[in-house]
Amino acid sequence: MKWIISFLVVTLSLAAQKKMNVVLLTVDDMNADSLGAFACPVEGTSPQFDAFAADAMRFNYAHVHATSCIPSRNIISSGKYLYNSGLEGFYQLPEDEVTFRTLPEVLQDNGYFTMIRGKAHHSYPYVPYKRAFDIIFDDELKAKKLNIRQPKTFYDYTKKGVEAAKKAGKPFFYSMDIHDPHTPYYGLIGSVPNFL
Repeated sequence: MKWIISFLVVTLSLAAQKKMNVVLLTVDDMNADSLGAFACPVEGTSPQFDAFAADAMRFNYAHVHATSCIPSRNIISSGKYLYNSGLEGFYQLPEDEVTFRTLPEVLQDNGYFTMIRGKAHHSYPYVPYKRAFDIIFDDELKAKKLNIRQPKTFYDYTKKGVEAAKKAGKPFFYSMDIHDPHTPYYGLIGSVPNFL
């Protein structure tokens, strides 16, 4: 009986706690040690991220077993091995074949406001994956023909999403997926050598 009462007290105290906001930040083709918060040897590389990370929860050993974009992102969202989800390659599934739930769906069912900015077409089992998100910012960015790699668009849309979650009176889940450094940077002809 003592164990049951202790369990109930812990459960009730956890239920009474305010839900935390969740930001899932993914970046294509970048080593973790490229950031100061994860032991980058070059000082001052990522001061804003480092300040954010100092006050956030970090996962130092969160790994996926897939090496390409769509399978690895779907492993994160579903918790399933790629061969168990059916997302083994660079493609989506037909909607009627998706029998599992994803992280934003579970959070949405538990009172979270959910949104995604970047890689919406690569991060979930089919496109458009509207059943899991209150807002998919990629649709608006594309319609307005905005440069998706501009840091200001990340700021503007993050602010817009936080305001929408506050208006809804809910904690938020924000999947922020950054394309760079996935895209190679090429030097200008004649001034900087091209990098292959």
